[in-house]
Amino acid sequence: MINKNEISKKIEMAKELADKYELASLSNDFEMLKKSNEEYKINVLFIGGYSAGKSALLNCMIGSEKLVENQAPETAIATELSFAEVDSIVAISNEGKSTSVESLQNIEADTCNHVVYNVYSENLRELPEYVLVDTPGFDSGIERHNKALMQYIGKKGTAYVLVVDCEKGTLSHSALNYLNEVSHYSNDIAVIINKCDKKTEDDVMEIKEHISKLLVSNCGKECPIITTSKYDEDVVTKILSLIQKFEPQELYEKNVGTIVDMKISDLTKALTVLENNKSLDVSDIEEEIEKREKTKEKLQSEVRQQQANMKQKMHNDVKNKIINNISAKLNNNAKVLADAYKISVESFQEKVISMIRPIIIKSVENYESVAYEDIIKGINISNLNLGADGEEIGAFLSEVLVKMENMSSVLSQTVIDAENTDKNVTGRSSYRVISSFLAIATDVIAPPLELLIVILPDLINFVHTFIGNNQDQRLIEEIQRKVIPQIVDKISEEIEGSLDTVEEIMAQNIEETISELIQVEADALEKAIEKKNELENNYEQYIEQLKVDISLLA
Repeated sequence: MINKNEISKKIEMAKELADKYELASLSNDFEMLKKSNEEYKINVLFIGGYSAGKSALLNCMIGSEKLVENQAPETAIATELSFAEVDSIVAISNEGKSTSVESLQNIEADTCNHVVYNVYSENLRELPEYVLVDTPGFDSGIERHNKALMQYIGKKGTAYVLVVDCEKGTLSHSALNYLNEVSHYSNDIAVIINKCDKKTEDDVMEIKEHISKLLVSNCGKECPIITTSKYDEDVVTKILSLIQKFEPQELYEKNVGTIVDMKISDLTKALTVLENNKSLDVSDIEEEIEKREKTKEKLQSEVRQQQANMKQKMHNDVKNKIINNISAKLNNNAKVLADAYKISVESFQEKVISMIRPIIIKSVENYESVAYEDIIKGINISNLNLGADGEEIGAFLSEVLVKMENMSSVLSQTVIDAENTDKNVTGRSSYRVISSFLAIATDVIAPPLELLIVILPDLINFVHTFIGNNQDQRLIEEIQRKVIPQIVDKISEEIEGSLDTVEEIMAQNIEETISELIQVEADALEKAIEKKNELENNYEQYIEQLKVDISLLA
């Protein structure tokens, strides 16, 4: 169980103070944080091949056969299961539109991105902090498989449970590929060896030991493993115990706590501005507000200049590094690709994408961390003609950088989806900023991978017309000589566009963060004017109480 008490108390106290001092925007932020804190959950993806028994096990967890078992691979879509007092099914389209449906059989797989299934289940009641996700099998088609993975990549609260058919006796190439890749994104991986009723106890133990060794040799880590069957009386207990091993408390505190502390820092700053300007008259405060607005405009203009400079200085180098890394990875694994090709075109696609996807994601993450600092530290304060305020602005920019660095590590689950946000609550830019970080990890990366899904069959079939399946060495050479260069060439343009998008998102993030931090101060100064005019003789008492409240936030 996640203990949310401490962070919940911090949010409540901060909201009360924001309300007390009539800082409406910050109050709205804390209202949103309260909701996102309450709704925070860990995604647990049940993964595996077709007919491994994922849906059957999840039906055991639910306590009824609500998931369709043994459905055709081409109809499979990711289905999110979580506890609710009343059952409901919501289909989320590829465009993000939500539609209530009566049953899973009524969902169009081609137009549906994923399904949110709220289920009344006593077993799920035991997992209030988790969303169990039934995913398409590895053999459901590379496009559907990629889509299912991409919508959860970047959500650092995602854990993976691999379901293996005991009758297979081992892990398939697809399973090993998948696990090897997700190990780049998560340390939380567990295995269920399913359908053990069809093997002897000795056979099951032998298979478990074999799979454990495969995991260590391929993923470099030991993973929790359980053996079971849907017919076992203790199947639910076993699965509950396995899921609870992921221990989400540390992850929750690190990530949810980060954004809460950021907003409390904003509130502290606003209250400190109120206190520090107690001796100024109204005209002086109005001048301070105007000065901040001019500073904001100058800084945002300078950000755009730095974005242009960064593109000239770093863009091509980063692109070339990504392309070179992709080329090297594919060429060094040409034999692996050839072996995959001999299995099927789809197997070849799967191999290529599983090799490329971590490279792109890691490269973008690295570029992001370097580029934020580069943009902010590249701002020439002397060009802004700020005079005596130059030192203050330098400190302000350092504050912006720290905030951006903190935001980049925030969990996606701490952000309220725009569709689910109360329309009467106006979100501040920090939420837009965090949301766009997620776009860097998903939407920006998706286009190159989608391109590969389209072009790879034609490329590899072109080779097939010349050499067939039997000449191993020639196949390797043709893959290196014809296929890999074309992959690299085609993907290069997509990488170019992806980096453009990353750079635009980063500039927008910095601009919005600058605007937000300055607006916090401006709002506080406006409130200072209002209180000076309203309270007159009691203003000093107001300031003394303010000092006490600031100390509560320390």
